[in-house]
Amino acid sequence: LAGFLKLVDRYSHDMKLAAQDLETAAANKKEAWATALPKIGAEAGYNRNLTDNFMFIGMEDHETGEMATQKLKFNFKNEYSFSAAISQTLFSFKVGNALKAASQYSRMSEYLYSHQVRAVRTQARKAFYQTLLLQKVYGIAQASEINAQENFQQMERKFQVGVVSEFQLLQAEVRWKNL
Repeated sequence: LAGFLKLVDRYSHDMKLAAQDLETAAANKKEAWATALPKIGAEAGYNRNLTDNFMFIGMEDHETGEMATQKLKFNFKNEYSFSAAISQTLFSFKVGNALKAASQYSRMSEYLYSHQVRAVRTQARKAFYQTLLLQKVYGIAQASEINAQENFQQMERKFQVGVVSEFQLLQAEVRWKNL
């Protein structure tokens, strides 16, 4: 029985499906906790400027008093950037309800898993003992058939001697054939 139950535990599709439900519930719980925990994000960037950039500024010339345009060149050949951010939800009914729902779903999945395991094992034990019983019944049926055959052979010998009637011989043969 122990060996049979090990095989049932290893190869039962129902138990595998129940175990998958447990894993799904655990993933849902992790997902719910992920909404409550801090989130850290980082971003890095690099730009390479290949052309020069110019800025034109209009200025008044002090000597002549006329407006003159000055051309200023600015260029950063390499530009690096990096930013990081940390955020966390401090209070949210949505997060609290998600945690509660995930916890209840996890608990329910554990109950269903244990119920499924017990049900499969109970059915396996029942099938195992029914098989043993059927083996015994089959052995008894074979022994009954052999006894009926021997009884028929005995009645046949008695009929040849004249001790029993043909009717009794036919009854013994019918019992043997029925078994």
